Amino acid sequence: MTSSSPPGGTARNCHPRLAPYLSLFIFISTRGSWPPPHFLESIRVDSLPKMGSPSSRVVLRFNGQLSRHVSRRVPTRRFSAVALDTDPPMEDPSPSQLLRYTLTSSNPLSTETKNDSLLRERVLSLIDAPWVSGNPPPALWCALKGVHPTTRKEEAKRLHSVNDISALRSIVERLVVDKQGARLLNHYLFETGVLQRCEVNNTYSELVSALSDIVTRLNRLELPRMGNDRGLEYAALDLSMPAFQHFLHNRQEFNGPALSFSNGGSVINSLFESIESALFERPKYDTSYLLASLTGEGEQAPRDRPTLHDVLHESPDKDRQNWTTYLCVLARLHSRDALINSWKQYMAEFDGSQDACHLAYDVILALVRSRRSDEAAVLLEYISQRCQDNLPHIATLRNVEVLLDDPVVSEALPDLAKGRHYEELLESRLVDMESRLGLRWEEVQWQAKSKAHVGVTPDSPWTVFKDQPLFTIYGTCAGYEDPVRLWSEIRARGCSKSRKDLRRIVDVLNEQDGNPQRVAVAPIGQDMQEFFQSHFSSIEFQWNPEHSPLEFSDSPLPALTDRTEKCTPTTLGLLRARVTINGVPQDTNKCLHLIQLGTLDLRFGAEDSWLQSGYIVAWDRQYGEMIALYVGAGYGVIDRGSTLTDAPFGAIMHIRPAQVPSEEHWPTDRHSRIPARSYYLDLDPSSDLGFR
Repeated sequence: MTSSSPPGGTARNCHPRLAPYLSLFIFISTRGSWPPPHFLESIRVDSLPKMGSPSSRVVLRFNGQLSRHVSRRVPTRRFSAVALDTDPPMEDPSPSQLLRYTLTSSNPLSTETKNDSLLRERVLSLIDAPWVSGNPPPALWCALKGVHPTTRKEEAKRLHSVNDISALRSIVERLVVDKQGARLLNHYLFETGVLQRCEVNNTYSELVSALSDIVTRLNRLELPRMGNDRGLEYAALDLSMPAFQHFLHNRQEFNGPALSFSNGGSVINSLFESIESALFERPKYDTSYLLASLTGEGEQAPRDRPTLHDVLHESPDKDRQNWTTYLCVLARLHSRDALINSWKQYMAEFDGSQDACHLAYDVILALVRSRRSDEAAVLLEYISQRCQDNLPHIATLRNVEVLLDDPVVSEALPDLAKGRHYEELLESRLVDMESRLGLRWEEVQWQAKSKAHVGVTPDSPWTVFKDQPLFTIYGTCAGYEDPVRLWSEIRARGCSKSRKDLRRIVDVLNEQDGNPQRVAVAPIGQDMQEFFQSHFSSIEFQWNPEHSPLEFSDSPLPALTDRTEKCTPTTLGLLRARVTINGVPQDTNKCLHLIQLGTLDLRFGAEDSWLQSGYIVAWDRQYGEMIALYVGAGYGVIDRGSTLTDAPFGAIMHIRPAQVPSEEHWPTDRHSRIPARSYYLDLDPSSDLGFR
């Protein structure tokens, strides 16, 4: 097509989808300006229906009293619509704009202004994005899907607006045709965060399939391979071992740094999370195939290809934290030869520092949780021999009570830990017992060099317990009303597999009912944290502890007569929250197994009244953390099914009582804590619990 072509002419190579609009393009090319209205009417462009505007904003809103409170007390900009990007809202692009910017995207007009250029990029970003407007998409938008008039770089930049696998596949098919397109895809695919956005709308299996197809396409066309481990990560999260082996083989042929303990942390952590979740939900889950695929142990080992175990131990670069996480994976999979060989290599460079000891003790904890107590005692003895017949820093290990509660390991501890380290271990046990009584042992001012039991919290009704029994004849303790008792009991028993232990938490909840506690809150996700800190720095939260039997709107609880005598998942308040994708609940590592602890209230200032937030407070029985889950209901009955998507601070938040030391870090490095839009709520079948 040349500039001398007459208006209304045709070209042989014109795409058939764009043939009706060729006259418009010829007019623009020859005149350098937009045609008059009568010309547009002649080609019937404006007769097409207009597009709806896609929503690029996150609307944070409360219902009921909170909405009225916000309208009265808080500026509208706080809750009405908070933009996550700085671009101003855009009107629906007309069909003529769609056609104009699509046809001239690779050769913009010289007279185009900066605003025109910005508008052109934003209009083009709509072509490959899912249609999110309330109006049906026009025929022209559907016709332009799959057209490739843009340059390769602009095509790759469209990944910024993609958030599902279907749109991703469309771009890959048009882009990955030569080396330049493959390099652009490799760069933009992992720089634009498109895979993280696809996690919201697609399952791990769908992501694995899409990435596997990309790898296969690159290999068949002999194009540069992907230099990223995201395929391995998603295969690990999906526990898809054939795909994992496929990605691992492709990774080994990549001309770059080999996979090692130093750069493979994300893959190892994904494996550990998924295996932990699978074993928590299905304690009898058969892990033999996983073990054979990862280490080569067993009859189902892969042939003629190196395993992950071989690859990781070939590299001299070894990150100790990732290494011990991998040892925990082997412990949970009931590995023997691979575990012992890797453990001996790890201990060869053991230096006895606090970090090194705690990492090694984590492997012992994994063995105990896998009911391999005898092997745990053997490896604990190995550590003691390397540390001159002692177990340094064991008293400061988080979850050390798991070792103390195990009959085999606890019997071995007095012989393996000596001197001050054993005394510190006993001291930690006493501190734990005292905190569950609402007490602590410390020096008192009224007598020099003397110690006594005092209240745990500064504003406790009891300060110093002098000449007073710690237990009354009624079975209550001196610090009975102290709120720290509840936190200590939850932390000590919240992850127990015993119904009796969970029943003890319910008893303390009943004792503390009506005594609200102030809590600190941390939303999940960097964007939400920054938004929360900038807009709600003065907001306050309050936890209302109460026993919360699980009661859904479609299945009310029976009469109150015999509720307290039974230890069933319903009476204990055990809730399961599964991530939903397109309305379908997913049994993945993002599944939350919770015990309800009450509700969460908020207020915007010290002079304001407390308001229901729509969040419930719960304890994560798998990971041992307190969280707030948005259910939309203030008290009592909740709805079975998917939660609402209008959570003001995200679907889940980290919380902790004000008495908990602030130096304890919030966990942020797990896929299971990546917030989802919605969770499906139902009764937790609690397969992990015993009958005692």
